[in-house]
Amino acid sequence: MTGDLEVFALRMGMIAVLLGFVALVARWLRDSLRSPGATVMPRAGVEARLVVIAPGRSGLEPGAVLPVTRRLSVGRSEGNGLVLADPSVSARHAVLERRDGAWYVRDLGSTNGTLLDGHPVGGRPRRLRHGARLRFGAVVFEFREEGASAARFPGDAQQQAEEGEVHHQAGAAVAHERERYSGGGDEA
Repeated sequence: MTGDLEVFALRMGMIAVLLGFVALVARWLRDSLRSPGATVMPRAGVEARLVVIAPGRSGLEPGAVLPVTRRLSVGRSEGNGLVLADPSVSARHAVLERRDGAWYVRDLGSTNGTLLDGHPVGGRPRRLRHGARLRFGAVVFEFREEGASAARFPGDAQQQAEEGEVHHQAGAAVAHERERYSGGGDEA
């Protein structure tokens, strides 16, 4: 009978260890999915920029400027060039790419969709223009092509000269753009 009791105790101990391990993994997964933040994998050859207008819960600051190279995948999973830790963004959400001298965005079948200037992108590539608004889930960016209309966006010349870094742009221009996007402000 003592042998049966020892086997029972060992089994209960193994179950306790297994449950502890499962709880630890569950906590780690919950914390990693919940923690806000966004990462950009810097690359040489910046050709365009994304300016954060509405960060959602991505951890980005409004006005942050992110570099875009020839091809940029956007999503919540770590394998993307732009990782947005916002629950409304799919693991593989969309891709931006430059082809034949023009920029395009394509949704990769995301749950909440990709919007270009308020219109759904869908699975077919849609052409991007300087100043276009891109929405990935709840995260909104303005697309800025390098060398296009620097006079339209004061302060861009210096930002365009600094490649591969995330910049923060403060001031009334960003506040005005955020207000305009959210529908607030005193527009006549």
